Parts: sequence; C-alpha cells; structure tokens
Amino acid sequence: MNALISNIKGGNKMARLNYWRKVRTIPWEVVLQKFGYAPKRIGNDLIMKCIFPHKERTPSLRFYNNSRKFICYGCGKDGDVFDFVEYMMNGDRQKTMKFIAKHFSIPVPKFEK
Repeated sequence: MNALISNIKGGNKMARLNYWRKVRTIPWEVVLQKFGYAPKRIGNDLIMKCIFPHKERTPSLRFYNNSRKFICYGCGKDGDVFDFVEYMMNGDRQKTMKFIAKHFSIPVPKFEK
C-alpha cells in the first residue's frame, strides 16, 4: 500500500488514502468473478485451488473477507484486492489501475512522471 500511495500524485494524503480505501471495499466475490473464478465459501471466507504456478491437489488459496486479504498456503502469495488484481495483470500497476477503473468505477489517480 505505501508504494502505491507514494506514487500517486495528489494534493493531500487524504485524497490518496481514499483511493486505497475504495479499492479495499471491492468484494472478493466480485473480483474473482471478473477473472472467471467461482471459489467455494467456507464460513465468511472463500477458498479455491491456487491460480499461481505451483502444483496442488487441494485448495490452498484463501480469501479473507474480514481482513480483506488473501494468501496461498501452498506458494506463499499474499496481499489485498489491489495486489491480487496486480498479480492478474502480470505486475503492471498501470494496467491494474485501469482495470479497477473500468470494472469497479474507481478512477485512476494521476501519477508523477
């Protein structure tokens, strides 16, 4: 989160934090559906086989709704909603922000050049 906020151009820190807060409110179910995944619900959380490159027989990728985090207990990938979308966009932060703007109506902040 700190790297994201520090790269966003803006008048005050509150405006930059508001972007981050909006991204964190996107429900996991909605994010995963955008990428074509249908995880299994276990209590308040979601679980599915990991989509990152490693072999597994049982689901190890868990999405925690209360903390808004995810972790794969097989390969160790973890993060929040932004991180997950960024992984899906092959680590491209600009594409990630454009995807979020298009699919979740959260405008792309202006970056310093």
